[in-house]
Amino acid sequence: PYLPAGAIERALAGKLVALENGAVRPHAPARLAGARFFGVYFSASWCGPCRAFTPQLVDAYGKIRALYPEFEVVLVSSDNSAADMVAYMREDRMPWPALAWAATKSAREITRYAGSGIPCLVLVNAEGKVLADSFRRGSYVGPDSVLDETWKVLREYRKKNPRPKG
Repeated sequence: PYLPAGAIERALAGKLVALENGAVRPHAPARLAGARFFGVYFSASWCGPCRAFTPQLVDAYGKIRALYPEFEVVLVSSDNSAADMVAYMREDRMPWPALAWAATKSAREITRYAGSGIPCLVLVNAEGKVLADSFRRGSYVGPDSVLDETWKVLREYRKKNPRPKG
């Protein structure tokens, strides 16, 4: 059986959903195997700045994952219902998993990363250490700065951990 490796994988095990062929299905915990970095994305469909940033994140995600498959994004929705969250995921073509809407209140190990507003992107390592945050020392710096930091962190990681050839 699959055993989640890091603290973040363990915290998310059995609590994720993802879009598959237009329907939301449970996201198998084993699909996080190999993830060493997580972008925890706090967002909602009713939030204008979130709707502006999400397409940028979708674009960056494709580029990042092509080079760094050990990176994963997880949506943590502040939507008013599961249906609103699913519609948001569909409309914005989110290719990453989401914390199941019903699990949000009980997933303290993940929701503890939330800042005081959205959109909020937090980069954490597999053990849950914060590497970059949309909020720094109480000030909002935004999710773009976290994307920039993510690239830097992953480039450094790759220097120390080259991909096997072949």
